[in-house]
Amino acid sequence: MSIISAKVTKIQENQGVYLLELLCSNYNLSMMSLSLNKNIKVNTIVNLNIQAVNVAIAKDTCKDISYSNQVKCTITSCEYCEILCSFELSFNDIIIESVITAKSAKRLDLKKNDKVVALIKASHISIQSISDD
Repeated sequence: MSIISAKVTKIQENQGVYLLELLCSNYNLSMMSLSLNKNIKVNTIVNLNIQAVNVAIAKDTCKDISYSNQVKCTITSCEYCEILCSFELSFNDIIIESVITAKSAKRLDLKKNDKVVALIKASHISIQSISDD
């Protein structure tokens, strides 16, 4: 699991579905939620929770894909196992984790220092807490 800090820049609501735009170290992220803490407003700093199994990895940019969040990263560490592989991905000094199948990792020939794109659906990001900062 990755916990990263971000600033809420926009909140949209329609029929009980919230779409938040967030700024995280010069990257714009989108998050979809069915509920929202009433204390979260535009400019609130929040701690986002991203489960490692919800972070896909691509080697090339993905122009025609439905993932809202496409973050250019560098692989800073990798652990290959028989079934699953774990990766630490870095962007602007922020680390997020990804766990993918060993079959996919081998097919992509992923290794430390590779430039990749982390793909995260807006529905796979949640707010863990409001930041104390």
